[in-house]
Amino acid sequence: MAAFRPPAQARILIDGLALKNFPYPHTAVVQGDGRSLCIAMASIVAKVTRDRMMEELDARYPGYGFAQHKGYGTEEHREAVLRLGRCAEHRETFLRKLMSKRIDPGQLGLLED
Repeated sequence: MAAFRPPAQARILIDGLALKNFPYPHTAVVQGDGRSLCIAMASIVAKVTRDRMMEELDARYPGYGFAQHKGYGTEEHREAVLRLGRCAEHRETFLRKLMSKRIDPGQLGLLED
């Protein structure tokens, strides 16, 4: 975000609640994708971009099923992480949440590099 400098009159639309400590003028729009064409279009672009990134990750890290689950914590995703371990793209906070219902919390350290 540091490189982004909106024009003085620009205002950013946020889908959801207002962001704390966000350095740019913005307007929060709850359920914005249903109330704002700009937010709806940005949502589509974001989802298509995410899906393409997940397909690239699926090719780079076979066996995790990124192309199928698109990064969501499905049962198949949990099983793949347990079977294969974490890959470089897995965030520790995501793994902790993903695995918290499956393994003893004392074993979460096993997921760290």
